[in-house]
Amino acid sequence: MPMPVAHSLIGASLVALSRRDLFLPRISSKPRSRAVQLRSGWTAVFWGAILGAWPDLDLMLSWGLGWGVRIHGGYTHSILFALVVSTALTLVRREIAWRPYAGYLGAALSHGLLDAMTKDLFGGAALLSPWVEEKVRWGVLPNYAFYPNPAIQSWTSIAAEAWPYCRREFLLLAPLLIVILLVQCRRAEASIRQASLPVQKLAGL
Repeated sequence: MPMPVAHSLIGASLVALSRRDLFLPRISSKPRSRAVQLRSGWTAVFWGAILGAWPDLDLMLSWGLGWGVRIHGGYTHSILFALVVSTALTLVRREIAWRPYAGYLGAALSHGLLDAMTKDLFGGAALLSPWVEEKVRWGVLPNYAFYPNPAIQSWTSIAAEAWPYCRREFLLLAPLLIVILLVQCRRAEASIRQASLPVQKLAGL
């Protein structure tokens, strides 16, 4: 199954891709400063990362109750759960518009869909829970040979075992988020230049 690093980066990337408010015009006296700067919209990207990793809280609950991994990939990985949490976040943040909602929904859905692409018994996702509890396993992605068991392992040993997989996911997916942010920055700069053209024309009259 993918690690939380992959889920978070994909969730953040989907929200960043959906936004048009990540950058604002920069007010600066420096002639070579960039035309735009990050604004408060970056918090939406943070929430995208949270939504992407949120379903794996069922694993913590499962470990805490001593159930191993039996409930992992259940209702928190479902389409219904993604609809509920993305709708709730949209309402709480008062972003009642299709674009923010689509970003949050995509981030929330990405976790279950990504887990459903695995084929091992530890992977899969009950996408249609609570109506169908059987986990979907499309078998597109191979599973990691990572089966932590807090009952017999220390958290430090689990972290050491997970580190190579997390590092690999970061190196693979972090560039995707960076590229999306750069594209959004360029788009914002182009929009600012386009909006300033009529003003420049009037000034030249």
